[in-house]
Amino acid sequence: MHDISQKLVIATKPGTWEPSGGWSEADLTQLRYDAVIELFNTPIGQDLLELGGEPIKLRILDAFSERYEGKFPLTAPFFEYLMEVAQDLLRAETQQPVVSKPAPKVATAPALTSEQKEKLSADEEVRKQHEGKVKQFAFLVKKQLNTRGVNSLKPRFGVVTVIAETGQSYEYSNDLFESLWSDAAKLGLLTVGGLG
Repeated sequence: MHDISQKLVIATKPGTWEPSGGWSEADLTQLRYDAVIELFNTPIGQDLLELGGEPIKLRILDAFSERYEGKFPLTAPFFEYLMEVAQDLLRAETQQPVVSKPAPKVATAPALTSEQKEKLSADEEVRKQHEGKVKQFAFLVKKQLNTRGVNSLKPRFGVVTVIAETGQSYEYSNDLFESLWSDAAKLGLLTVGGLG
């Protein structure tokens, strides 16, 4: 799966186009914009631009929006679907004589400043680090549930202690424990609803 498709999966709630995990609508718009830019940097995109010029961009976006309607990033990789439309259009264009027709200008999103790119990069790094912590947390909790049972994870004086197989113990405030459990559930690593 292409990097942009993966980011869109992470940035949206499953089965929707709603942002999740600290991502915003603007982030999702920028990722979709980046996918279109990336498409026209591929050999297929370059060939299409040579054949149809600027009007081809609108044709690709129109065909893509029809084909992608009702689909979501988790089940339909965004960039791969965009490339599929471009390949189909290129096949159709190379089998017919090219007639360029004037079309309305495609509105493009403004380029990101270096500060905005740095912020996105920093936000992505923070998200990855947090996801790593959540995965480790889920792994430790599952092991403890399997070996010591659910009662071993009950808070004592507002603290939940998780003990690794090595014997090292990790203490979490009850609120932090619940928050990490919730994040792990969102990633599908633990069950929704906590310990009950």
